[in-house]
Amino acid sequence: MDFLILAGGLGTRLRSVVDDRPKVMADINGRPFIEYQLCKIRKYTNDKIVLCIGYMGEMVEQYINKRDLGSIVFSYEKELLGTAGAIKNAEGKIDTREFLLLNGDTYLDVDYERLIEFHRSKNALATIVLRKNGDTGRYGNVIIDEKDRIMCFSEKSSNNSSTLINAGVYVLSKDVLEMIPPNQKCSLENDIFPALVEMNSKVYGFLCDKYFIDIGIPEDYKKFISDAKDIEVI
Repeated sequence: MDFLILAGGLGTRLRSVVDDRPKVMADINGRPFIEYQLCKIRKYTNDKIVLCIGYMGEMVEQYINKRDLGSIVFSYEKELLGTAGAIKNAEGKIDTREFLLLNGDTYLDVDYERLIEFHRSKNALATIVLRKNGDTGRYGNVIIDEKDRIMCFSEKSSNNSSTLINAGVYVLSKDVLEMIPPNQKCSLENDIFPALVEMNSKVYGFLCDKYFIDIGIPEDYKKFISDAKDIEVI
């Protein structure tokens, strides 16, 4: 199964502490953040990884090409296309009927094998990894039914009844790409997933209670620098 990593964002909220490189290249104890994601994938599989890059993408490519991390290809965005637009832009590089997608600014200690088994057991079109988190005001939340099917997405608010958030890891059928317009800015979270749920498509939530962090703000970036000392990398 191919893996995709969304690594093209500007990282504007992190600029006060990381201003000379793309967010995925933020220094974590001498290694770029993205290397922690890549090493976790490589402990599971040697399958192809597609890096969707944009802002300062040449820095990402130059670094990765110096590392021995298996089959990695690059998909460049000439202009920022949003999370869904970046995936559509990379469509020609995806060779498998299903693919696993990661946000480039989050680290989640999810069991990929169990996640893929869950996705296939549900015959899902899309599976979103969910995690309990008290800060739904920052992330928004997700409502699921008793069979783990996603019923709706709620706006970011301090009054949300659910504590489940989108953890930035997904298994998607390539059929999802048919819904994404080419060469247009489009959001997976705000446009595609809500539309799929509205259409009553098979979109499921896979619950994971393992370590999770989003380095998008300085406080969590600094926290991961400390936490990463306990994470084994290749």
